[in-house]
Amino acid sequence: MSKETQINDEVLESAKVPKKKMELWKKILIGVGGFVIAIILLASWATADLNKVVDKELNLIRSGDYKGAYALTSSAFQKETSYDGFTAFLNQYPILKNNVKFSSDSSERKDGIGSVKGTLKAKDGATLPLEIQFVQEGNWWLIHEIKLPSSNSTDSAKVETDQSSNSALAVNCDSKELGFSLQCPSNWTKQQKDYQFIVASPKDTNGKNTIVLIQKIGTRVYDKTAKYKGINDLLKSLVSIFRSQYKNVKANSPTEISYTKADGTVLKGKQYEISYEYNKEKFKDWQAIVPENEDGSIIFTWEYISSADQYDANLPTIQGMFNSWKVQ
Repeated sequence: MSKETQINDEVLESAKVPKKKMELWKKILIGVGGFVIAIILLASWATADLNKVVDKELNLIRSGDYKGAYALTSSAFQKETSYDGFTAFLNQYPILKNNVKFSSDSSERKDGIGSVKGTLKAKDGATLPLEIQFVQEGNWWLIHEIKLPSSNSTDSAKVETDQSSNSALAVNCDSKELGFSLQCPSNWTKQQKDYQFIVASPKDTNGKNTIVLIQKIGTRVYDKTAKYKGINDLLKSLVSIFRSQYKNVKANSPTEISYTKADGTVLKGKQYEISYEYNKEKFKDWQAIVPENEDGSIIFTWEYISSADQYDANLPTIQGMFNSWKVQ
């Protein structure tokens, strides 16, 4: 029995899985329009130190005001990177969302181009070098690029555009049974098993592959006999299963994640990363638990399963897949 089947069969056996998709009783509609920025604030930022712009950006991200943070980026940045691409980048680097302090080492600006370099600190005490590059548009200094090192190299990580992050997602991996559409790489395989949907990459030279597992589970809101009350209850259970079956399990604190359904409804759930050892090999997973509908009667679980050494390399593809995922 594979380790992913071992984990998720236990979840499914104890959960009531819905046979019919429940209708939403309320929809949250997304309005179409630009971002409104107070002129008086922009005027003050125009002559502000670049470090103050960095502090403002990090404060907005930390408070969850991603639209405000996106509004501080340059026109060239926004042309290449959509708002969804920007939020996908923030999800890829939780240290940005959980930042508590930025210590600047240097700040430069010349001929309409600027940069700030320093160290970013997260709530859990983790630190990473951070560089933010600026361009001057009129009297305003706006963010042109955010650079963070990946965990496996010293190369800078740039904000991905929707086009680049989804460039390899050329095939529809839709599931009529679970009621969603999904884009995935053309050389990946898919498999439907009851209320589990599995997408897997080809095996590499070491016989390893990347797996995405999507499940649909009913909660007690749907059926009072179901085991799980909701997202938080299921999340605790999943972590508990990992701790009981694997060695050296380390799970970070869950953070909020949102996704947009096919009808434009935005719903929020939880995401976290977990590392562990299985058969003397190191693995790392990214898991997201999100509701199918506003009352939380039905929830989806996303699990990205990878060897620890390939996790960062494949994460942008997984984020692109998640961004393409549309629940009907």
